[in-house]
Amino acid sequence: HLKHFDPNFYGTPVIIIELTDTNISTWHPLKWTKLLNTNFYRINNIKPNGLRKIKVTFNSIFHANICLDSPLLAEHNLSAYIPSTLIFSYGVVKLDTSLSEEDFLEDAKCVVPIIGFKRIAVHRDGNLTPTRIVEIEFLSTKIPKSLSIFNVLFDVSPSVRSPLQYNKPQTHPTQ
Repeated sequence: HLKHFDPNFYGTPVIIIELTDTNISTWHPLKWTKLLNTNFYRINNIKPNGLRKIKVTFNSIFHANICLDSPLLAEHNLSAYIPSTLIFSYGVVKLDTSLSEEDFLEDAKCVVPIIGFKRIAVHRDGNLTPTRIVEIEFLSTKIPKSLSIFNVLFDVSPSVRSPLQYNKPQTHPTQ
């Protein structure tokens, strides 16, 4: 789990606060929202988020980080973290296969910070072959509409990330 928002983060700061004591049988979000609203500032909203968790949205990175660092949470059997799914977004662009990751990262310009580059490759004739598709990781909850490389604009499309596949070995009944 991430523990602090980067000052360059472009998006809404959201954290998860979780009850750590499994021996506490009664969990009611209102008890904890009162504690949070009394002790922390710039909270936009608080929503239940599953069993023993609440999602807290701030309108300030600074104040979200104060909450993440607060010893008050541990005193009340709570822990806070930033779920990575609420920090990063992934988009794809089509680039010439001759453009290296180093060249891309050296000159790419975007309204949100770019923190990752991965060229998609496919298996062809038993070999891994790079494609024109590049997946880019952004430090933002939303992908930007475009980015520029060497002053050429490229449209960014949402990345459709494939779930990991598990191939269960087939068993054949004995006859």
